[in-house]
Amino acid sequence: MVPSGNYLPSLFIYSAPVSAAGGRSIVLLLLAVVACAGVIWIAFLLWEGSAVARSSDAVGRLLALNEQSKERLRALPPLTIRRTQEFGTKRSYDSADLLALLRQVLLEDEKAIEQEINRRLIPLQSYAVYDREFVALMSFSVGRSSHRRIRPDRFVHIERKIAERRRLPVPVAQADVSFIARYTSPRGRNSYARRLPLSFDQLRYQLNEARRARAELGTVAAARKRERGLMTASMRLSILVRDGSRCQICGISAEHGATLHIDHIHPVSLGGRTEPSNLQTLCDSCNLAKGARVLPR
Repeated sequence: MVPSGNYLPSLFIYSAPVSAAGGRSIVLLLLAVVACAGVIWIAFLLWEGSAVARSSDAVGRLLALNEQSKERLRALPPLTIRRTQEFGTKRSYDSADLLALLRQVLLEDEKAIEQEINRRLIPLQSYAVYDREFVALMSFSVGRSSHRRIRPDRFVHIERKIAERRRLPVPVAQADVSFIARYTSPRGRNSYARRLPLSFDQLRYQLNEARRARAELGTVAAARKRERGLMTASMRLSILVRDGSRCQICGISAEHGATLHIDHIHPVSLGGRTEPSNLQTLCDSCNLAKGARVLPR
């Protein structure tokens, strides 16, 4: 029977109401599906990594290299140096140059400290050899293996990541060095302390600086000795004659009983030379008063 008139058939879609408990069940179901997918994906990645590690010639060679090198690359314990100096007065404590004092300490035990520093540098030197071998291994061995269930490009990508993760870390040379200055007041009411710490690299630098300063001091001392050795008896006599046997500051002469000296106008300690233009005749008093200064002429 065909409907007539204005009657039109209606289509009704019935949607049953969803309870709160049912909604939570759906959400939990979706979360469970996502979690399962995540677990499956993680399991797949783990299998993939394991398969590449087992199949890769490069990874096998790297593990063998690591086994051969790990003892040589093992960092030694920190080099420990602790020194404490007590000061008798607050003034000497305040004016103390901790860095200069520390350098003296380093030079006192110079050979032993240098030996310990060099021992801790050996693993770093060995790592340079290991690093070259690692680079060569990556260049010539990566990409030469495969797995039938993994794409070649994917295999190489994973192979490189595994190799980088299993690369041995750079050994770090460490030092625990500190110089401590202390002062305690006579009755013990006040106590003061200053600490100067050094890292391994700072220790190496300060030891080298202490040696440089010592060598420089030795060079200056040698120069002073050489210049003073140039003062001959004939040169002394020629300067006395030139100056009329008189002090060039106060004018007193040997005739009045003065003891005369040949003095460096510009002191040898300040780089002065032993030559006639830098020499003068002085009496005892003026020579003592002048000291190691350069007086205006």
